[in-house]
Amino acid sequence: MALSVLVIRTSNCGIDSCAVLGLAQQQMDRPIRAFTLTFDNPLYDEARIAEAQARHVGATYHPIPITGRQIAESFADAIWHAETQMFNGHGVAKYLFSRAVRAAGIKVVFTGEGADEMLGGYPYFRVDALNDDPALTADEKSALLTEMLGANPATRALLMPDQVSSPEMQAVQRRLDWLPAKLNMAAAQTNCVAPMFRDDLPASVREFHRWPPRWIGCRWRNASPAATGCTRCSMSMPRRSCRISF
Repeated sequence: MALSVLVIRTSNCGIDSCAVLGLAQQQMDRPIRAFTLTFDNPLYDEARIAEAQARHVGATYHPIPITGRQIAESFADAIWHAETQMFNGHGVAKYLFSRAVRAAGIKVVFTGEGADEMLGGYPYFRVDALNDDPALTADEKSALLTEMLGANPATRALLMPDQVSSPEMQAVQRRLDWLPAKLNMAAAQTNCVAPMFRDDLPASVREFHRWPPRWIGCRWRNASPAATGCTRCSMSMPRRSCRISF
């Protein structure tokens, strides 16, 4: 906690983020700056809850307003930085949040990320827990899955797709002797989204090699400019302005 700047992200105002904010504030002798995203659509906006939580624990509330247009216009940049596909605006919102916090001069934040992974908050973790429970019969597992996921066929298809039999999934199953539901779900979603890509995108993705890095010739790496240097910006561009992660 001995940081010159301490920030808590409460972008979704969930139990995890709010708990981290409250626990951290108890250890501080000054108000923590609590940043949260606010939206122009009241169905998604949780600004009132975030402000109330910050006030309750003695933190200072800092809203970051974003619009649907900003999310749409930032989709490409968010995907470029994340190096993976995105099915909704969640990752884009995180990108906009990070950009705003960095613009405020902050480089480190505490969040509630990881709680679902640690405590099995996501349905696919609970699917694995049920399937790995030897005390349950097949009927009992089926009943519990129905109770957990509901009877909505769309929800079940999204969270419990048919097992993907790709070489990658087969390799994972051979190595672990089981296939995590999370990986199977991600593989199934990727297969569904792949046909929507532009014809030229798969080739560009296949030909992209992160190593050796494209900034081999960057002056910030104590190397002279060369043909293998950064292809995305000028060699004279300041490092802080470069889009390549260091």
